[in-house]
Amino acid sequence: MKLICWLAMSLPTLAQDEIQRLIDGTRPVKHDDVLLLTADDWQAGQRAAYTRAIYEYWWGGPVDKLWEHIDGFAWRKYVNGSFAVNLHHAKGVSAKQVADRVAHHLDDVQVNLRKPDTPIALFFVDDVVICGKFLWANKEKFQDRRPHLRKHHRPVACHPRIGRAMLNLTGAPKGARVLDPFCGTGTLLIEAALLGLHPAGSDASKDMIAAAKGNCDEAQLECELNVRDATHLYAPEKYVVADLPYGRGSGKKSTKELEELYVAFLDRLSEFLRVRAVIATPMHIKTAKLAHAAGLKVVAEYEQFVHASLSRRILVLEPKKQEE
Repeated sequence: MKLICWLAMSLPTLAQDEIQRLIDGTRPVKHDDVLLLTADDWQAGQRAAYTRAIYEYWWGGPVDKLWEHIDGFAWRKYVNGSFAVNLHHAKGVSAKQVADRVAHHLDDVQVNLRKPDTPIALFFVDDVVICGKFLWANKEKFQDRRPHLRKHHRPVACHPRIGRAMLNLTGAPKGARVLDPFCGTGTLLIEAALLGLHPAGSDASKDMIAAAKGNCDEAQLECELNVRDATHLYAPEKYVVADLPYGRGSGKKSTKELEELYVAFLDRLSEFLRVRAVIATPMHIKTAKLAHAAGLKVVAEYEQFVHASLSRRILVLEPKKQEE
């Protein structure tokens, strides 16, 4: 099945990698904020944080041949019941014009703008027009789960949207255990539970574990929690996700001390990681270099601007032995 994925452009490369990791799509072709993929099943794409919507691909071609594309398509075969047309990035053409042209090829089919049986979308990108049938829209209310709205929170906790994307980039399937060894107040654990994963959180601070438990209980979500130092973990873990501590919350007084913590953790991670880890750190720390030195493979790297004084570096890591 060929799909149209409408990406959020705040983190375009991450958005593309996230949806491909979720639906195992092949033959990707990107046009601005539209990604075309072939996949057996699109349902897992509904987990995505940075995909705005998913459509079933119908046709595509040069935008200057728009009317020829419309006239040459077998609309009777694909349109069932009422329909509506939505245009994205269109210039010089209206949805009504397109809908009228489509209706010309149908028998007694009505346009229903509120609840169409067949919602149709056209994307005008990179001098091409791409048409498809709407399947799913991302209506996740990430803003309602912002850390500062919870009873227990810390200023540097990541936003639920980026947290969800990090979890998706691990490739962990539904029901899989995902460890957050720096769980703090539980932002990543809550997102993991909402995705149907098995969240396991640990932290060296008893206070953080108590706060994480309070937030998980408040959200009525079950999470496995333990007081443990992330630099002394030994049990094998397939999937790991972590927003590593920094700033005053880290308890480290200098960049050097922070790097020492990261080095110790990455050394342990290289020993117990079995499939994939996704970690976030501040940009001023050269975490990719530290991960490589620890014996980890850096699969992908992204930069997320948070505010004027903070940008995050997000790394996707795998054991180097997977290459052998």
